Amino acid sequence: MVPGTDQDGVNGPRFHGWNGRRSAAAHLAILAIICAAFPVVTASPAAASSPAGVVTEFSSGITASSGVMIPTAGPDGNVWFSEQWGNNVGRITPSGTVTEFSIGTMVLGITTGADGNLWFTSPNATTISRITPSGVVTPYQAGLTSGSAPTFITAGPDGNLWFVEYQSGYVGRINPSTGTITEFSSGITPGIHPGSITSGPDGNLWFTELDANTIGRITPSGVVTEFSAGITGGSMPQVIAAGNDGNLWFTETGTNNIAKITTSGVVTEYAVPTNASQPMAITRGPDGNMWFTEGAADKIGMITPSGSITEYSSGITSGAQPFGITAGPDGEMWFAEYGGARMARITSGDPAGVSLNLAHWSVSNNATSATGVSSTYEIDTETAATIATVTMTVPAGTAGTPTVVTNYGIGAGTVGLAANTLTYTVTSPTWVASRTPILIEIGGLTNTSTPAAFTSDITTIDANPLTIDGPTTTNSITFGDTNTVITVVVAKSLTFTNDTSSFILLMDPALSALADETKDVTLTVRTNASSGYTLQANDTAAGLNTGTDTVARFSNGQTGHAAWGGTVDKYGYKITPTISGTAALTGAMAGGDYAGYSNTPETLVSRTDPTGNTPDQLVVTNRVKIDYAQDAGTYGDTLTYTVTPSY
Repeated sequence: MVPGTDQDGVNGPRFHGWNGRRSAAAHLAILAIICAAFPVVTASPAAASSPAGVVTEFSSGITASSGVMIPTAGPDGNVWFSEQWGNNVGRITPSGTVTEFSIGTMVLGITTGADGNLWFTSPNATTISRITPSGVVTPYQAGLTSGSAPTFITAGPDGNLWFVEYQSGYVGRINPSTGTITEFSSGITPGIHPGSITSGPDGNLWFTELDANTIGRITPSGVVTEFSAGITGGSMPQVIAAGNDGNLWFTETGTNNIAKITTSGVVTEYAVPTNASQPMAITRGPDGNMWFTEGAADKIGMITPSGSITEYSSGITSGAQPFGITAGPDGEMWFAEYGGARMARITSGDPAGVSLNLAHWSVSNNATSATGVSSTYEIDTETAATIATVTMTVPAGTAGTPTVVTNYGIGAGTVGLAANTLTYTVTSPTWVASRTPILIEIGGLTNTSTPAAFTSDITTIDANPLTIDGPTTTNSITFGDTNTVITVVVAKSLTFTNDTSSFILLMDPALSALADETKDVTLTVRTNASSGYTLQANDTAAGLNTGTDTVARFSNGQTGHAAWGGTVDKYGYKITPTISGTAALTGAMAGGDYAGYSNTPETLVSRTDPTGNTPDQLVVTNRVKIDYAQDAGTYGDTLTYTVTPSY
């Protein structure tokens, strides 16, 4: 058994005995053998062109036998890490220079907060602490249950820090501004020993339950849901992280699997090729894949969203016991070698973000030295991810006090100007799908005094912080001192009407006229949106229903469209359009067929240009046909029509 583990027969670190159960003498002896037999690789900066899997180990400046455990990307462009037995917080630059900050007690979990500081846990001291990038430490304990042993910690979607308590089984939250701590226990199975916690793409927190073979979800308000279906017994889910595919990924140390769970709780497990490798930590890489450590095999693994696994071992010293892993600010993966008291870097093979699908820049006034200028940035995302910040370069000499005027396609946020770069910070980052149009308008700027042509480089970044897409260069704008600028602002306008708020069909199978009835709903759309609009519809029930009986859908959505024919005891719709320009019915409905509604919004019509003064009009014919097989009763459903303009 590896020194520092719980007495559970599982080799490798399981929070490495934060309760003090380890043999220091044995640990030091093993370390001495490792260092004698396997010299540490000389540190050197990573090359951006390096292929995936090139490992560099760093030991200089790290206290021997310190139990290097969890790394995290810092706000200062460095990687920070915890030293469990060294009682230190460490910082390592991309070139390998290490600085240690003495804490005086065990340090386990560590993460970067939205306040620009690092936050870490001390399970033996039952404290949550903040450390600034310059090394100033402030501990917080009030509100924590005595002996609760806080372990893993993460930045939450609400701007707070969230953590799990190994001994109490609670989930905790700390406000970075006030230090106020709140604990949550309701809904969590007692005695589960939570393993780790992360922010999910759905705006909630997700955590592992080691001894219950369960994954937990907790909303920012503290409502807990537990998921166990699909998780193999004895799996010991350990570390969980959000993926680039909109799912959560976690390690199953006990069953040697990597697993994926959707935000609705559907689990898929993937076996790690190396037997008994003990996958420990996992995180998202800049290449869009998940990277994980194999504590007992001295390997680093990479798994694609489809479940294909690649393992890397070359350059990793035997007995290294890799544990924590993070994507570094340099675009490479960094991991902690618990057994060797080292930090290590492994190239991801894709340190740079891909280009945005669209990047456009415009200004309200291009005269040099003009004041009160607004800059508008339009992008289409390429990579699906949770965007935390968007950076936009500006010409040298740009000044002023920037303010957010408008934001579309991305959450509300704040903006700052520093080093010729505008940084838009999303207040509550959420998942953004690929090819999502985003517009950010920044006001309050003063133009450069230099007459010349300039472009802007736009980059989207996640909370790690890692580049998602970009930098992508925009169009060029010429700033001059002889311009007369005229600005005409045309308001965005959309008119959407539905002439029927509700209707009742009185039906009787004994009379043919009352056994097959229709009702038309007329929808009218008029907009000056430059790229048109999309009109969608969905219902709330699976057909018309009474609560105990149902008039079934004609089909489950548009994929089952067909002529009505002799269909009875069904409920469906067809569309008769009066449209022009680029407007078009969805292909499934263009031929006058009927279809059933779906709970998921489906497109009825879309267009790619403004409607002009003549609105588009759709007549949606709702049809219900019954016979004596349909029970008597009052059946109901609610239809929702949604128009989304594209400006």
